[in-house]
Amino acid sequence: MYKVSKNFGSRSINSDQELVLNSSTGQVYILNDVSAVIWDGIGKDYSEEEILDSILEVYDISKALAQSDLLDFIKSLEIKGFLE
Repeated sequence: MYKVSKNFGSRSINSDQELVLNSSTGQVYILNDVSAVIWDGIGKDYSEEEILDSILEVYDISKALAQSDLLDFIKSLEIKGFLE
């Protein structure tokens, strides 16, 4: 299970995008639709499998591709300090 770093907060800006703010640096990030689903799942303390299921419910893609994209995005969030 993943946890959002305390320095980050977010808001939905429309049905397809999420705005994420790093309060310690002032940097703002805009997440696309799939990234927003992942971010939302992390914020709800979903397991990796639950986040994957959320992606598959919304998008018509293979489970293998969804899982690969999920893991790549999670790794990127960890590298950039979004996750604890």
